[in-house]
Amino acid sequence: MTEAEVGQPRRRWGLIAAVVVIGVALAAGSRTMNPWLSGVLWLGVWAVIAVLLKSLAVKRSMQITVNLTVLVLAFIVWNYTARQPRMRVEAIQLRHLPSSGRPGLVELTARNVGGSDANVVVQSAAVLSVFLRNAQEMRAANIQSQLEDRLDKAKPIPAEGTTAVGEDKTTVINVEVPFSERVWQYQRGNLTVVVAARIQYRDRLFNREKLFCQYANPQSGNWVLCPFLNN
Repeated sequence: MTEAEVGQPRRRWGLIAAVVVIGVALAAGSRTMNPWLSGVLWLGVWAVIAVLLKSLAVKRSMQITVNLTVLVLAFIVWNYTARQPRMRVEAIQLRHLPSSGRPGLVELTARNVGGSDANVVVQSAAVLSVFLRNAQEMRAANIQSQLEDRLDKAKPIPAEGTTAVGEDKTTVINVEVPFSERVWQYQRGNLTVVVAARIQYRDRLFNREKLFCQYANPQSGNWVLCPFLNN
């Protein structure tokens, strides 16, 4: 076998690697192009690789393995990089404290920072806890399990259907703080309000979930991220 014949398969394998890199670059730039166009380009990449593998006289089992790998990679990258909704909680404000006669109210503002409209369903929960200063005390107080239990039992909002949130638009989420006769201790700085929300929506293919949790007390005056239920 001549040197040219030996080098030809190497060049073709190098060409396959280059085609894969080009495909990844196309997918990375797909946020600025039509999502279906990016999918067609990825299929083109796969077709070129299939032809190159066949020209290399690679064993059929190897061709199938490589082609399936490229297809799966293309699918994952295409879906991840395409324009799709992404929700983020941007602001939180305590509107009024609970009392023995009525619940309190915390207001969350969530923004869709993705590249397409979102249709969201929200579950929310809050607890008026013992005074908490840091993450260690939150874990010791078993707040996470309380919030998870309340979120699982919370009624979805809206009860039927979804709430539409346009690209770069916001929606307000109202969270009730349960009745309490200890609210006067909060005003003295001896209690902490902990708020959590689960925002569910669908991107192009998958159901997504945004979890949010923050806590505050009068002594700190600031809302701080919980060491759990945030993603």
